[in-house]
Amino acid sequence: MDATRLQDLCTYGHILWSAFFQMTLAFISLYELLGWSSMVGVAIMVISVPLNTVLARYMRKLSTKQMKIRDRRTKFMSEILNNIKSIK
Repeated sequence: MDATRLQDLCTYGHILWSAFFQMTLAFISLYELLGWSSMVGVAIMVISVPLNTVLARYMRKLSTKQMKIRDRRTKFMSEILNNIKSIK
């Protein structure tokens, strides 16, 4: 297991230091092509990351609540069916 992690680190570790350079080159190229209007797109991307995080947390809370309700309903139906079987 540790050997696999070390292999993955060696394989993908360069992405950590090269990501900054890749993003910088991408922004420069985008600015060269579109000018200042490209910064609007970059700003929308920067704003959408925290917004997406907040929405994902909210969806997780709703999913947890839904699973609790579903478990309660399943338990209730199981009790009803077991009681019907015992009466029958």
